[in-house]
This record gives sequence, structure tokens and C-alpha cells, in this order.
Amino acid sequence: MTQGRLDVVGLGISIPRHTSKFTESQIRHADQVYYLVGHPVAEEYIEGLNPKARSLQRHYHEQSSRPKSYRAMTDEVVSAVAAGQRVVLALYGHPNVFASISKWSVNEVRTLGLPAQNHPGIGADGCLMADLNIDPGNRGMCHFEAGFLAMFQVPPTPHCYMVLWQIAVAGDTSCTSFEGEASQRQVLVDKLLKYYPQDHPVCLYEAATLPVTEPRMDWVALKNLASAPMKQYTTAVMPPCEALQPDEEALARLGATVDDIREKISNRS
Repeated sequence: MTQGRLDVVGLGISIPRHTSKFTESQIRHADQVYYLVGHPVAEEYIEGLNPKARSLQRHYHEQSSRPKSYRAMTDEVVSAVAAGQRVVLALYGHPNVFASISKWSVNEVRTLGLPAQNHPGIGADGCLMADLNIDPGNRGMCHFEAGFLAMFQVPPTPHCYMVLWQIAVAGDTSCTSFEGEASQRQVLVDKLLKYYPQDHPVCLYEAATLPVTEPRMDWVALKNLASAPMKQYTTAVMPPCEALQPDEEALARLGATVDDIREKISNRS
């Protein structure tokens, strides 16, 4: 029997504009393609590359929760690889960002002693930095799943840009909602208000998924964040609110002074 193989590819956010030639080649030459995308145009594009392409979207409707959906998707992908097929799993954005199915599938295929590889794609983070003109090398950038920040004793990072993924369902513990509730999001907002002013600006960001559409970049005050309109793929971006403070002990060990790094501080203000 032919040895199975799994390649997980990222299609990018704006499909096919973000889709690489390498990814297209992987899809064309696969024995079986499974995909998850959010637009009919993207579905038509993938099925045009390989008539054997099959959407995994139905699992969201057949299962009672998102974790069960991801489990069913993973089982379908791994079973095809175990049967000796060269399988491509094509996911929108970057395939390993907020995508349990890719990580589970790769790990389980490797456990079977079969080859499995993730291949990167343009994710929402790359789109975000381009659209908002943010250089993470300037003040730094910290990423959190919004619910993780709300429910664990993890402090926010007001000295750098903070990106909150899946803000709409922050506080949802059912794993069944795609929209969440304002009362649940308010728990996160109340935590953030301990570190940020109530009028601190927050950008509600949604990357453009088609070449003819524009990204969403709506600014709201932190105090109004919980009740602001948002979708399951909305991301909240919070600029820094604290000035950078030099670490004088570290500078002394480096034989430097605050004056020596004043230009660096100025460039990061």
C-alpha cells in the first residue's frame, strides 16, 4: 500500500490573492483535499484546483460543540492519511493559528509514523499589521485569546500593543456560541479597566477577505467595548498606554546610561 502523507497549507485571508503558488501546487497534486474556508468564492477556487476537494464545514452543523466538530474533522483527515492517501488540509489564513484541527491532525499522523508538515500562509495578524501600520519591533506586540485573558490570572500588557483574538466570545465557556454576549465580554473589559483608562482607544479589526472589500477598522472607547457590534472573527487591538521605562540595573551591567539609549526610547514612543 502507498504510504500516506499529510500537508497542511494556509490559503491566506483574501483567497486567492493571498494563496501562494506552492499552496496551489499542493492542492492540485493531492489524492484528497479537505478544506475550511468562509466564502463561496474560495470554495469554488479550491474545487477548481482539485475536483476531489471536500469541505469540512458540515461538521459544525453535525456536532454539538466546536471541540466535537474539530475532533470529527481531525478523524476524517487522519483516516484518509492512514488509508494511504496523500492528503492536503487547506485552511484559511495561517493553518496553525487558532486552528485545532491542523495541530491535532499533524500530531496524530506523526504518531502513526507517517509524514506530516505544516506550511505557512498569510494570517490575520499579518493583515492587521499592514492595515494598521504597526511595526511590532517598535513597542512590541502581545497576543492573547480574549477568553484566556479574561479567565486566567494573566496581566495585560499596557506598555506594548495588545491583540485580543476572538473578542466576541470572550467569557463564553459553552464552546457553542459564535457571537457571545456583552455581559460575558464585560468581565474582560472590567479587568482591562484596571490597567487602561476608560476612554483608551480600541480598534475592532476585521481583515478584508475579498479583493473588492475593505478591512474593518472601527475605533471605540474601552468602556464601550463589550457592547460594540462584533463578529466571531473580529479582533480587538489596543495601543500601548504606558511609556517605556529604562531598566537602569540592566543598563549598568551593559555599561550604558539612559542618555546612551535616549534615541531608542524616542523612536519607540
